[in-house]
Amino acid sequence: MDAKSTLIQDILNLQGSISKTRARERQVQKSESSNPLMYSQPALRKNKLEERLEGILPPELIPSNVGDINNVQWGFFFEVDFDFGTDPTFDYNVRDSKNFKVSSEAAYLITRIYRDNDDAGVSGFEAPLTLTLRDNQSSRQFMDRGIPLQCIPSKGYFYELPVPFLLYPAASAELELKCWLPVGVTLPTVGAGTQNFTLYGAKVRVQSPEAIFKAMFQKHNG
Repeated sequence: MDAKSTLIQDILNLQGSISKTRARERQVQKSESSNPLMYSQPALRKNKLEERLEGILPPELIPSNVGDINNVQWGFFFEVDFDFGTDPTFDYNVRDSKNFKVSSEAAYLITRIYRDNDDAGVSGFEAPLTLTLRDNQSSRQFMDRGIPLQCIPSKGYFYELPVPFLLYPAASAELELKCWLPVGVTLPTVGAGTQNFTLYGAKVRVQSPEAIFKAMFQKHNG
């Protein structure tokens, strides 16, 4: 076979190889569109990943952002600050309220409450106040009476709610602090009268009631 014939044969072989490569690429693209895979080792279907992890990991380590978009949960928190001034005097008439608003893309489940103060004395940490949480959208209270602030831990510890509080998208919530001292009793204090609350929880879409119940009755790691 002369040089010309050899060149032609090489070109034909190259064209055949290119055609086979393109055919394989089309097959891969078709497979991806019908059966989306995660191309890592081992290969797992996305809709089976959570099921596989549940068989391997303990509940507190299961990620909550795996699966269908309406089942995905993600950790979130709101901060609410109160300031009763320096050297506050507490009596029956002392109260204050603050509001925060949930964004419109997802509902919010409050799972834990954390408290912090600038003063460890009666003006701050030991203040004679109770906390009440309300949903302004429905005018419902989440508890029948206020929680004494000393029931809400600080210094890295949380008050974990037995069942999370659900706030719908675009709803606003109110935190109210009220003095529990009886009428006629006055308590002067020395120090900073600040109360700082962090409400931890999870964002979850209301399109999937199953996802909401899962977050409410299983331990959430957000």
